[in-house]
Amino acid sequence: MTEIYLEQLESATQNADSAEMFCYHCRRRHPRSEMLLINNKSGKRWRCRASVSNARRQLNERDAFGQETTRNNRSDDKRRADLTNMLRSMSRWG
Repeated sequence: MTEIYLEQLESATQNADSAEMFCYHCRRRHPRSEMLLINNKSGKRWRCRASVSNARRQLNERDAFGQETTRNNRSDDKRRADLTNMLRSMSRWG
């Protein structure tokens, strides 16, 4: 299982609530104070505490969290694709 490393960097603690970091699991930005630096097979990555704690829950609760994350990711992807298509169509008329 992945080991979790809590790393407190001096520069991180100075502006912990104002700095936002990207969570590779839920693909959202969170305040640095809500993030954990974890070590996985790809190296060290930042992950939000909510995703870590939800991964430790019962199977049905994990599935619900995963489905919610999937819905959020799909809606983000659709929004980006729609925006890209709109920009492409505007450049054709240009």
